[in-house]
Amino acid sequence: MLDSNLIITLVTVVLAGLVRGFSGFGSGMILVPVLSMLYSPLHAVVTVTLLELIPSIQLMPKSIKHCHWNSIIPMAIMATLFVPFGVYILMNTDENIMRLSIAILIVISVAILSLGFRYKNIEQNRKLTLVTGVLSGLFNGAAGIGGLPVILFYLSSTFTSRINRSSVIVYLAIVSLIAVTTYLYRGVLTVDIIYFVLLLIPAFITSVWIGGKMFGKTSESFFRGATLTLIGCIGMTMFYHSI
Repeated sequence: MLDSNLIITLVTVVLAGLVRGFSGFGSGMILVPVLSMLYSPLHAVVTVTLLELIPSIQLMPKSIKHCHWNSIIPMAIMATLFVPFGVYILMNTDENIMRLSIAILIVISVAILSLGFRYKNIEQNRKLTLVTGVLSGLFNGAAGIGGLPVILFYLSSTFTSRINRSSVIVYLAIVSLIAVTTYLYRGVLTVDIIYFVLLLIPAFITSVWIGGKMFGKTSESFFRGATLTLIGCIGMTMFYHSI
C-alpha cells in the first residue's frame, strides 16, 4: 500500500513533469521544496538532479539546433567548476537551514521572473554569462535548482521563447550530468535513491511527454503565470515550515 508521502511525491512529479515538458524548466523548483519537506534536502536534491536527466534526454534532440551555444558553453564551464562547492555546502549544512535557504531562493526567483526584466544584447554580456554559470553550479550542487539563474538569464533576454526553451533544456542536460557525476564521487548517490528515482520515472516521463505536446498549443502567458503561481505557493509553504 502506498504511503501518504509517496502519493504526494507522485502527484508532485506529474505536475513538475507537465511544467518541464511545456517550458523546458521548472520541475526542480517544484520538486525540490516538496521533497525536502517530505524527506531530507540531501535526498531531495540528489533525487531531483538524477530525475532531471530523463527529460533532458527526451527533449534534447529537438532542442540542440535551436539553442544559443555562445552562452551555454561559458556557463557550462563555470558551472562545472562550481558544482563541487555546491555539493560540499549541501553535505555540510544543517537540514533546516538548507530548507529555509531553498525556500528563500525560490520565492526571490519567482518574484524576479514575475517582474519581467529584459536585457538587450545579452549574448554580448560575457561577465553576466560567467556569473550566471557560477551561480548555477553552486545552486545545482547545493539545492538541485541550478536552472534558476539560467532561467532568469534567458527569460530576461530578448531571445524567442523557442531559443530560451531549447537553451535551458540543453544546458540542464549538461549541468545535471556534471552534478550526478559529483554525487557519485562524493558517495551521496545511494542505491536507495536510485530505486526511488526508478519508481518515479514512469510518471515523470509520461507527464513530460504530455507537457511537450502542449507546447505551442496552449497560451504561453497563461501557462507561465500558472507555473509561477504554483512555484511561489510551494516556496512560501516551505518557508513557513522552515521557520
